Amino acid sequence: MIAGLVATSAASTAIAQDAPPSTEHQDDASRQATSVSSASPSPTASDGEQLDLNLQLDWAAETAHRWNVEVEIIDSAARQSSENSTISELRNLCSDPATCGLMHRSDKETGWHFHSSLAMTSGAAAFRVHAAKTAEIVITINATPNDATPATEASDSAESPSTTQSPSPSVTRIPITQLLSDSQSASTGDDGPRWTLQRTKDDSLRVWIDPADGVSPSGMICEPNSEMSLYVRGNAADVPGDGDLRLHSSMIRVADNHVVATKTTPISLDADGNSEPILFQHTTPADAGVYEVRFELEHNQNPLWSRWRRHNAPLARANHVFTVLPKPTSHHGEIDFDTWHTVSKIKPSEGSQWTVPTLFNTHNNPLIPSSLIKQDRTRTNTIDAGQKITIIPGGKTFESSLAKLRPDHPHYVTVRYPANRDIHVQIELTNDGAANVPSTHYVLLDEKRAADRYRDDQNQWRSQSFLYYPHGNDQLRLTNLDVDQDAAIESIEIKVGPQNFAVNRPTAQAIPPSRSRMSTLNVQDFDWPDRLAGDEAQRLAKSDFSSTAISLHQLFVATERLQEYASVLGVNSICISANDGGKTLFPSSQFLPTPASRVAPDHKHQTQWLDLILSLMDRSDFQVVVGIHPTMTMRHVETHAKHQRIRAPLSHYTLIDPVTQQALYAWIQELLQHTTAHSCFAGVAIPCSASHHTAAYDPAHPPSEAVLRQFAIAVGKPDATTSEVQHWIHQDKHASLQKWAIQSNRNFYTSVSHLLGSKLCLLTELSPTHLSSEAGISLVDMTWPPVQSNLVPMTAHPHEGWTTLAQQIEDQQNADHYVAQLQPITGRVGLNITSHRFASVPPAGSANETAASTPPVVSHATIIDRSIAPHLSQLIDRLDPRVVMVDHISVGGSFPQNLRPVLLAYNAAPSRAMKEFGSPDATSQIVQVRWGMENQHLVLSLTNHAPWPCEVDVISKKPIRWNEVGQASDATRHTADMLKCTVPLNAGQLKVIRSEQPQSSEVLSTWVSRVHGDSQTIEKIKSDVTIVVERLGMLADSEPYAVLSNPGFEVVGGIGITGWMHAQYPEGAVRIDEHEAIEGERSLCLTTVNAMATKTWLVSETIPPPKTGRLAVSLAVRSEASEVTTPHRIRVSVEGTQAGSSFRHSEEVDVPRNGTWQPRKVLVEADKIDPMTMDSLRITIDSLSPGKLWIDDVHLHDFFPMNKERAELQSQAFLAVQGLQRGNLAPSARLLKNRWAQFLLNDTRVRPTPVIKEETDEVAPPTGVAERIKGWLPKPIRF
Repeated sequence: MIAGLVATSAASTAIAQDAPPSTEHQDDASRQATSVSSASPSPTASDGEQLDLNLQLDWAAETAHRWNVEVEIIDSAARQSSENSTISELRNLCSDPATCGLMHRSDKETGWHFHSSLAMTSGAAAFRVHAAKTAEIVITINATPNDATPATEASDSAESPSTTQSPSPSVTRIPITQLLSDSQSASTGDDGPRWTLQRTKDDSLRVWIDPADGVSPSGMICEPNSEMSLYVRGNAADVPGDGDLRLHSSMIRVADNHVVATKTTPISLDADGNSEPILFQHTTPADAGVYEVRFELEHNQNPLWSRWRRHNAPLARANHVFTVLPKPTSHHGEIDFDTWHTVSKIKPSEGSQWTVPTLFNTHNNPLIPSSLIKQDRTRTNTIDAGQKITIIPGGKTFESSLAKLRPDHPHYVTVRYPANRDIHVQIELTNDGAANVPSTHYVLLDEKRAADRYRDDQNQWRSQSFLYYPHGNDQLRLTNLDVDQDAAIESIEIKVGPQNFAVNRPTAQAIPPSRSRMSTLNVQDFDWPDRLAGDEAQRLAKSDFSSTAISLHQLFVATERLQEYASVLGVNSICISANDGGKTLFPSSQFLPTPASRVAPDHKHQTQWLDLILSLMDRSDFQVVVGIHPTMTMRHVETHAKHQRIRAPLSHYTLIDPVTQQALYAWIQELLQHTTAHSCFAGVAIPCSASHHTAAYDPAHPPSEAVLRQFAIAVGKPDATTSEVQHWIHQDKHASLQKWAIQSNRNFYTSVSHLLGSKLCLLTELSPTHLSSEAGISLVDMTWPPVQSNLVPMTAHPHEGWTTLAQQIEDQQNADHYVAQLQPITGRVGLNITSHRFASVPPAGSANETAASTPPVVSHATIIDRSIAPHLSQLIDRLDPRVVMVDHISVGGSFPQNLRPVLLAYNAAPSRAMKEFGSPDATSQIVQVRWGMENQHLVLSLTNHAPWPCEVDVISKKPIRWNEVGQASDATRHTADMLKCTVPLNAGQLKVIRSEQPQSSEVLSTWVSRVHGDSQTIEKIKSDVTIVVERLGMLADSEPYAVLSNPGFEVVGGIGITGWMHAQYPEGAVRIDEHEAIEGERSLCLTTVNAMATKTWLVSETIPPPKTGRLAVSLAVRSEASEVTTPHRIRVSVEGTQAGSSFRHSEEVDVPRNGTWQPRKVLVEADKIDPMTMDSLRITIDSLSPGKLWIDDVHLHDFFPMNKERAELQSQAFLAVQGLQRGNLAPSARLLKNRWAQFLLNDTRVRPTPVIKEETDEVAPPTGVAERIKGWLPKPIRF
């Protein structure tokens, strides 16, 4: 059903009779509205002596200033404020969230005031003025440069006009009638502050709505086939020329520019440009979408003649935008993408499809060097034998145009690559020539994993996929982010699917997915409509639609796409931000929001967007958690700070402060007024990180001055100084302060949870210091929140990223420690998979390499790899979380392998915490089984913690049929008597099975697990453990990091010692010795005498930082033979400057004075070297004892385990061998998942004979694994 339009004049129907016949067009499927009523007058309609104007004030300066802006209406006749003059609809158009609480109307509503203690270069505000023609607008602006002393406040009253004293205030009186057609401006010079006041461009026509059933009060949200009444009037319209006027209206669907209905009616303007209100009645269309009702004021002309003339621009234009809600719809995420049509299959080995941007900047020169096209000859015995792959050199970029993509349709992009190679490739999809369209970035990471050695699947290819919506003129760029390793790509296949591909047919009642537990997709990016539907905004950018219509259509489409992606991912809820600082999607009296949309900077309608999003979600089968991000200023808090004379910006926003708590509580109450009426609303997410006003007190950081001030007030000593309070809290080591602060935070979060009733209150962005199993030392512990509370603390667990080796190992160690710390409070917390850091690293090589060889740093990139599903499975098993939240940026349109089954299985887990179901079988320790009850059905979760597949036999006391949850096909096997069910589990997999009929827990008997593949797989495990044990010594022979230009001191000539700086006094203190060397012909001799005030030193040239983040120094050393009994001491250091701070890692070593060369070994190890922030890096060697010392064969190493990691690997190897002897495979599973064990298993390099030779007695070779490592395990690994 498509709408029709009817227009009538409130003055008289005779106007229509005397005027020429109106031209009218209606869609064939439209239905004419049958009721016509007289138009009611506008509540702010202008009379002969009153004006009603929408104005905008902009102010700016070349440099940052602190602004004090005041606007007041003064009756020019009486020289005083007029009771009939008001200012309303004040809107903050500044971008800084710190301005939100600093701009507000006066209590008499005759003016508004803005005073900022923060410096800013520009700002703006829009407001509506209703005043007599004799009124004046008084503008007072005082701009203080940022480096100047702030003006002294004369008064804190917001009601009086000028509240600050300034040496040169700018006060301007403007008759309001001058603003009807002209803008007013002023400045203090070419570079000084300036401002402009003008009428908004769409103010000549006013449109408002008379709400009715099926239409929201704002008129933005409508049910299909609902009656809508719109009123339009001329408002001080400046119309040039004479002649009759007409008002042309048209209803247009934004999606396809389809004109649903049109109507033309005459309109009469009086001498002041005002008209009587005209009523337009219409029925909203039946088709869901965004519509714009466009009103255009034109000169009347003959309809026939107008067809032959160019359509002139309208004299005035206004519009009303509304959204027709869709019918209730369910989603299904089980999509067979193989059925989608292939529109393009790019094979990089076919050079005609590629360009090389580094050589050619035009698409007229397609080329790929033939040397890069390589045929994979390693698959002669597979079905893929002979297929070509393309080798992309390190740091290089190749691109291809995508000409066959279909706009407005989803495209399934699959990247196929060899399974036997690691890959680190950036995939960028961008629009050629569209600067404002955000690019889509993915980083494809795939490295060998422990589970790969035990897969039954022998496929030599892997693939990763993601969803993409084209913008037109799309370009695909591939960049090899690994600067010292080639990347291999076989093909990139792009398939196109139908619109709304995951939507079931409309139903009267949507069928919800399993919601025993909540899994939510956290859309933390406030600009998610731009990222999900930026193609729609680009497509409509040059259309005649208003910015409001474009932004609402983009929001509508983005919400649809978000629902479809969430359904494919497997979550049952979505978390959407209601604000991002001052950008707010719902109305609030606590502050004035800043513009939220890049497309529509005039945010007049943005405070209705949350209502629209929730209304759309009401029609789906998803729940919605609303997230808040309070970083803006708030009026009540700012007013209190003024009275307390607190001038430090935002320093007074702490959750300890009762004033801040009251303002936030009132703001959340306003949020709930706009959310609780929606059936999809499931709760609120409150961030607790330090950047938000809702931040929890962190005992790991020193208390701020605001916290100390509030603590003094709490203990009854408000006049105490900061030093006095610090003295008190030091007496009990902060125990009393910590207890008080934690309880204050808990009281606030509890009060908010009470507002929510049965809805959830998620506490997000908690740091590890906020959670502890020990009572009283952190926000969350064994006593709070209560078990049955709706408060859910969310623990953050970063998804794997691509950083340095050192950072990866440290992150993994911290993550393991964090999970172990949370074990006592499992079942009471939530789990949040967050995005991990990503950084490209500089190339390894000489110091003179330029930055041009480094690939660009990627920000806002989604990492695609195979780890997220097993990672999530392990965390779910260990933490038994109440809620699972996956950050959208962690998956970002990609389809991680096996993530959907994990989420679907979790959704079906019992709502209460599950209990452990142990097994008496010692060999079953690699599997964890838990049980619980849901709706009288028995539910089991089974998790495989081993890197190999296994099978679990669940044995019951009575017949039970079990069903798998979340799997595409049920792989369980039952015996004939239904007393045993066999569940296969892949490496790292989580499965949930549910009894088909109601059962009690008493029917469970036991369970056992076994390795899938039986003896063959077990032999493979034993063989791998043996290989690791045999190769442990190889870690002592790490390859050198060859960046020193003269490591053996063999290069001579020139000035000084090539590649080194050294002590110059006394002469000959450091010299080349051509008669002593352990390798080559030369060494370096350092001579230190007792009389020297300083020690003899040697410093290397600056070396490039290693991309692994680690650096070790090994060297050979010899001391002069002497009768002195004390050894010669030497200090070796790795030092430099990182992020502006100096650092040093050093070790002192004693060298025996026996005249014998000591074999080369590692003397110092440095960790946590960030190559992206490293300013300088060098090696220093100091001789600390008197005498002669020779140094030779200096090597650097960048890939090695640290001492702690070597000890851990040693212990795991010993326990694995013991476990194999006893039939326990759990220690072997831990060993084979160890990073260094995987390195040893995958390292196929031929090693030279190690430099280090242990002097041991010759013994017969051991026969067994345990005997082989018996002599090695108690000893540390030597370098």
